[in-house]
Amino acid sequence: MKAQDKEEEELRRLLIESEILEGTLTTLRQRLSLIEASITESRMAAETLQGVKSEKRGAEILVPIGGGSFVKARIEDNERVIVGIGADVSVEKTIDEAIKDFEERLGDLEKTRQSVEQQFLQVSQRLEADRERLSEILKAREGETRPVRTP
Repeated sequence: MKAQDKEEEELRRLLIESEILEGTLTTLRQRLSLIEASITESRMAAETLQGVKSEKRGAEILVPIGGGSFVKARIEDNERVIVGIGADVSVEKTIDEAIKDFEERLGDLEKTRQSVEQQFLQVSQRLEADRERLSEILKAREGETRPVRTP
């Protein structure tokens, strides 16, 4: 196989790989956004439960309903809450159990975030290396095709 054919093959491989790596980075960015949203939601839930736990029965509170809007409510039970456990299933737990669950979720989410960030870094480095190699090949080709000046 000629050197030019090998170079062509490497160029095609690098272009395809770069496209795949860019898609992977997009997917990893989306995963990080979802993880960050889950972390924020879990932190807010744990903090809210801490606040409910410290209130007395009958205390008036504002319950967020989305869009920066709230509804007034009274606490009937400051010891037990209903917590979603996934797949549209909820269970009743003590506030302390629920807080502990959210703290465990936060730990798991932090580990997942670190793992995805590491993957993102590795893919980014690989993409950068591929881009540098593509640039080298293209510069070398450019040098080969320049017209030769004669005196």
